[in-house]
Amino acid sequence: MKPQLAIKVLIWAYLVLLIFEGSLRKWIVPGLSGPLLIIRDPVVVAIYMAAASNRVFPQNGAMVVLGVLSAVSAIFAMVFGHGNLGVMLFGLHVNYLHVPLIWIMGSVLTRRDLLWIGIFLMVIAIPNTTLMVEQYNAPFDAKINWGAGGEGTEQLSGTDGHIRPPGFFTFITGPAAFYPIVAAFIIYALLGKMQLVRIVAIGAAIATALAIPVSISRSVMLGVGIVGVTGAICAVISGKIAGNVIKIGVLVAVLAIIVPSIGVFDEALGTFTKRWDDSTSDVKTDIGGRWALGFLEVFDFLDSAPFFGFGIGMGTNAALGLTSGQRGYSPAESEWGRIAGELGPVVGVIYLGFRCWLTWSLWVAAWRAWRKYADSLALLILSAVGLNVINGQWGPPTQLGFAIFGAGLVLAAAKSAEETEVLPGAVDVPAPTVETRRRIPTQLGERPPSVLKPLRR
Repeated sequence: MKPQLAIKVLIWAYLVLLIFEGSLRKWIVPGLSGPLLIIRDPVVVAIYMAAASNRVFPQNGAMVVLGVLSAVSAIFAMVFGHGNLGVMLFGLHVNYLHVPLIWIMGSVLTRRDLLWIGIFLMVIAIPNTTLMVEQYNAPFDAKINWGAGGEGTEQLSGTDGHIRPPGFFTFITGPAAFYPIVAAFIIYALLGKMQLVRIVAIGAAIATALAIPVSISRSVMLGVGIVGVTGAICAVISGKIAGNVIKIGVLVAVLAIIVPSIGVFDEALGTFTKRWDDSTSDVKTDIGGRWALGFLEVFDFLDSAPFFGFGIGMGTNAALGLTSGQRGYSPAESEWGRIAGELGPVVGVIYLGFRCWLTWSLWVAAWRAWRKYADSLALLILSAVGLNVINGQWGPPTQLGFAIFGAGLVLAAAKSAEETEVLPGAVDVPAPTVETRRRIPTQLGERPPSVLKPLRR
């Protein structure tokens, strides 16, 4: 097998495990739920070995920063912090191990690879939503509603006696990370980039529209909504307003006819609406306040944490299991608070700065692809994963996986925006004209010099 092909096969293995890891932990081998937390780590290591032998392992300043931070974090944890080797290794897995995969994906994945990944995700959305409907209708203690670890564990309660169904994933955080990425590929397909797979996109759109009320999760709705707004902006700015309005109108009409006719829709919509109504007085706290807490809680931990931190990994649920044998919640409600508490005020701030820089770098790459090639795929995927990259909780393996894999898709989409190779008979990606390239920055207005560069004919 050619080295680059081997890397791509391993990337696909990473994706498949990301989708079905929860099924393994809940139903297939629940007794191994703990070890399965790191089931993708050997795949990541194999990718790195193949990338190094093929000379595509990233060699940049980011790798130097990650290497130094990981070494310092490990030393601080073992010398000044908790001193638990297992917790320290799990913390390194959370913060650092998977991050280089972003650049490897950006280097080896072509536009054709991305489109096949998009088709796979859209296809998976259909059975995942079907399973969520079954979980929604089932009682709390039904096998289909087991949590990680199998019998005796249950999912989060929604309202009116229903759980928040996770589908194939371990918890509801899985659909909250999964469906926005699916929505990104749906919009990319429907706006004219993937001609003959539109039927798959329509099926995935129906599944996504149904999954929102069935999930009883505001995070799922808000995540998909952000992608939808991004897609609408791209549709307007592209200049093909009339054609895009027709496409969107047709999609809305199809969804309006088909989705409400599905038996569970009315009840699920009522349940979902009631959950919103029940928390009306706390909406700002639950949504806006929770979002703000993700950034602001860090200051409390910067004040209270020791200079060297409590030790990397100590703020994760897995650490509680390793140190006390019991599950529990992180001492910090937010990712930034966890990082500040674990790493301390100096190393923690540097690592948070790295997460911010990574998100900004993805934005710059996605924006350049949109401006230069009129290609919206990178921007759409970034709108789906950006918040998860900058301050999403990486302790849960599914959220970590979607943050890393999504960021890799953004970089790959940005780097492959100029490619004209397509799936035979399935897509149509015309090369952008000079007029198209020149029109976009004019309509969007001025941008920072670091992002915009003069176009060459």
